[in-house]
Amino acid sequence: MTAIAAGLLLGRRLAGPDAAELTRRAEADLQANRWRAAEDDIRGLAALRPLTPKDRFLQARIEIGAGQSEKALEILSGLVDEPDLGAQALYLAGLIERRRNRLRFAEAAYRQAIDRDPRLIGARRELIYILGMQSRRGELDTAFHEMARIVPLNQYDMYIWCLTHFVNWGTESAEDLKPFLEADPDDRETRLAMARLLLASPGQEGRVDELLRPLPAEDPAVLAFRAEQDLNRGRLAEALQRLESTKSEDPMLERLRARIALRRGDREAAVRHFRRALSEAPYDRVSTSELGKALILQGDRSSAQAYIDQSHRLDEVYNLVTRIGKPDEPVVSVADLKRMAHACEVAGLSAEARGWYQLAIDRDVFDQEAQQGLHRLREAEAPKG
Repeated sequence: MTAIAAGLLLGRRLAGPDAAELTRRAEADLQANRWRAAEDDIRGLAALRPLTPKDRFLQARIEIGAGQSEKALEILSGLVDEPDLGAQALYLAGLIERRRNRLRFAEAAYRQAIDRDPRLIGARRELIYILGMQSRRGELDTAFHEMARIVPLNQYDMYIWCLTHFVNWGTESAEDLKPFLEADPDDRETRLAMARLLLASPGQEGRVDELLRPLPAEDPAVLAFRAEQDLNRGRLAEALQRLESTKSEDPMLERLRARIALRRGDREAAVRHFRRALSEAPYDRVSTSELGKALILQGDRSSAQAYIDQSHRLDEVYNLVTRIGKPDEPVVSVADLKRMAHACEVAGLSAEARGWYQLAIDRDVFDQEAQQGLHRLREAEAPKG
């Protein structure tokens, strides 16, 4: 080694670590949960040169690990317009907000992240969690449809997707939602979810009133809950008056209009409202069955039979998913996966059927029955002509 080279090496050692070394060290300290050391690394890096967007993203991750949520959010807010980091910055912001029980803000961040990067599956799964917690069945179905177009769904995904078509969470789940409302009293969706869970529970009328009080009276969901309360208390005229105060065709309102029409003997109106309620929720086995019964009362037995048969097909999907689709089962047989797929297929739940058939094929790529099922679905969805 020449004297000049030795001098340069000594100079670098005396000067301390360079930017690349500090970045590597900060990442290592982050992974090892050495938050204070990682923060010192970033400060050292900032003393050498202005922090790049990647440096600031690393800094935000360190602040998250150190429990400094506000600092992390401040850093991430300055990165959302970065082409390479914006989606990840929004996703991390959503994770922070969910950890703080602020679901409204977490949802907004996840949706923006997905808009920036549709393949950001972590954000999609987090959004599905929120929609499921708040029993937002229609939006949940849409979220699963969109994720299934991007990535193959696993058995747990398929189980939750099919289960949430049919199952209403129990009243005890309202208590699970309380921390979210305490953290964000302006969270409309959590208020509605809690009210929905408590609505049919005896002795909870006061809590339902308290939950709905801050929301606008003309909100379609509030109107639906108030009308259902009236019906539960036998106040038919009051329920009808509420429903007549809006032209909204929200499915909840349409189902209530149909129920009232049946009570008043107006079978034609009941059929019309049940049809509207089903237009956005073809998996609604209760409304499907009620529409069939209304058509029988109207004297249209041929049309009624189609809905009654469809209700039975949806019942079969529900019965199967609760029996064989459980995500905690270590092994579900290929035969059961195909059974689930076929039940979804004949019930018109094509995307769900495709997912179950694919799971069967993943287990046995040569299974002809599953391959034929996928082929039928593709044929049915192919453009005609």
